[in-house]
Formats: sequence, structure tokens, C-alpha cells
Amino acid sequence: MPIPTTLESLSTTAASNSPSGSEQRTLADDGLRQAYAFIKQVVSQGSDIASASTITPASTGYQFDVTGTTSITTIASTNSWDGRLIALQFDGALTLTHSSTLYLPGAANITTAAGDVALFLQRSSGSWQCISYSRKSGNVTINATSSGAALTIGYPTGYKGLYLGGDGSSDFIVSLNSTANTTGRVGIEFARSGGTAKSWVIGNDTDGGTDNSFDIRDLTRSVIPFSIGTSGNVTINAPSSGTALAVTSVSGARIAQFIGASGSAAFVSIVDGKAGTREWQLNVGNSTTGSFEIRDSTAAADRLSITSAGNVTLYAPASGYAFNIPTQTPASAGASGTTGDISWDSSYVYVCTATNTWKRAAISTW
Repeated sequence: MPIPTTLESLSTTAASNSPSGSEQRTLADDGLRQAYAFIKQVVSQGSDIASASTITPASTGYQFDVTGTTSITTIASTNSWDGRLIALQFDGALTLTHSSTLYLPGAANITTAAGDVALFLQRSSGSWQCISYSRKSGNVTINATSSGAALTIGYPTGYKGLYLGGDGSSDFIVSLNSTANTTGRVGIEFARSGGTAKSWVIGNDTDGGTDNSFDIRDLTRSVIPFSIGTSGNVTINAPSSGTALAVTSVSGARIAQFIGASGSAAFVSIVDGKAGTREWQLNVGNSTTGSFEIRDSTAAADRLSITSAGNVTLYAPASGYAFNIPTQTPASAGASGTTGDISWDSSYVYVCTATNTWKRAAISTW
């Protein structure tokens, strides 16, 4: 039997290859040397391929340089066989066109750059699949198909999606579309086991709802601390006690605190961290009258109250005065003024009784 001289003439059935056991020793020796040649041909660099609509790699070689910039739409089956792997290194920019015979990752065309390498597998005669594409720049591109995931990484029992780190009980990050937790949840979960164990999930409808909101959720509580609705409304939910939103200064002193604790009024607390660390509150509905109040929280005393009817109350301190008006003397009885304006000087109290109309009363000692 003749010694095979091309890779295509080889058979996967050992008995079908030459030489046979009954043939002379010199022929067997030639066959062994040819087998070594075949091994070298499979792993060696083949001859350059000029880019064209259809390229035909030689049967000898594993890696080929592709020259030119003509788009490639097909790889011929000539000189090839099912299961053959070839690596193409591109010398320049051209387009690899996705098709049923040149299947590319994500079913999308690829624009090459000099130094990029693609690994192709012949699945059937004239039908090739790119099973790996490496860019010389180091950038990684993963193209998702029209349905399904672009990248899937193994996950622990009960989770679907992307799982990184730990064994499920230690610190980890996991992207969820999970049946292990609330049905319908889609997001990224951050969990830790060190210190106080906490698990947070960021994503769409993290409570399994249908409002399509974007949520930041503490999985250890039933409340969603932060949510953005589809209309753009932002909701910050306070805990059962404590602060819903706090803004701190560089030194750490709280300068603004928004609180909405259950069972008490909604109010804004403003803290001066410098001059005596005074805390002032703007309260809404803090009393049974539903009034608006300005309160010195440090002294636990109201300073001003406006009822729903519009009545204004000023509370005097233990010493001093509740109300103080700076001195001002109108230039004349017809001086500019608005009805209700009040001023004084050392001799008179002035009241504007109508637009640009002033009256006065003398002040006497006692």
C-alpha cells in the first residue's frame, strides 16, 4: 500500500492507514517518518493567505497569517476536514462577515486589527465556527446573541447568573435572576459574612414586584431603603428609627439630617457643628394642631409656630425678648411702605396703614 503524503488522505481507522503490518521494514520506516511529518505539519505555521471573499488554507499548517484588507465571508473546505482547527492572524483591518457558514461570536461581524488572532473549527464541509477571538490590544469583546446570555459563569445551587468568590456563605458578588430568593428579582447582590452579616441587592424590582423600579434593597429587611420609579420619582425610606438621609461635613459633624420616623413628625434637622453645636429643627405636623414649627432641639423648646389657620406664635426665652425689630425712621408720612410695615425710633412707633401712608404714636418713659 502506498505511504500517505497528505493529511486529507489519512483515516481515523488505524487499519486503513499505510503501511500494513505485512509490508517490508523499509516501507514501515518510511511510514513512520511520514507520520512524524504529519505531526509537524499540524502544529506548524502555514503559508500566508491573501484575504478574499473566500479563503483556502493549505492542508499543511495550523497557524496562518492573513494579508490584505478584503472582507472574508467564507473559508473553503478544500484541503480541510471536519474537526480541523486553524488559527488566523490578521495583518490589518478587514471585516469577518457572520453567516451560517462562517459563524462568529454573538452572530455579529468582526472588524479585525493588525495582530488579532481568531481560532476557527470546521464543523462540517465548508462550515466554520469561530470559537475564540483574541485582540492584540487586550480589549475583550463579548457579543450577546439576540436572546440568551453573552457570558455565563458557574453558580452555586439555587442561583442563576454570575457568581464570583466564596462558597455561598462567605463574601461574594452574584448577579441574580434567582429562584433561591424572591421570584422575579434581577440585579447584583453584594453579601458579606464578616462582622454583621448583610446582603444588599441592586437592580430592577428587587422585591419581586412589577413596577419596574430601580431599587437598592437590604435583603435582611422588608423595606427598600432607596427606589427610583419609571417616572423618575426617588423614594428614600427611613428605618423604623433613625435617619433616612444624612449629609455630613468634612469634619464629620452632621450639617443636615432628614428624618421621617414612624409615629412622629416629618422634619428637617440642621446642626451647627461649630458654634456650640446647636441643632435646629423644621417640623411639619409635630403637634396636634398640625402646625409648622421652628424648634431649638438642643434646648427642647419651640421658637416659632404657624398653625394651619395662619396664626403665628413667637416663644420668648426665660430671659430676653421673643420679637425684636431694628430701628428705622420713615422719611415722611408719605414715605415708601407696604401696609402692615412697623418700625420705631427713640421718639415714635411707626405703622404703615396703607400703601405709602404712615402714622405714628409718641413713646414716653415711665
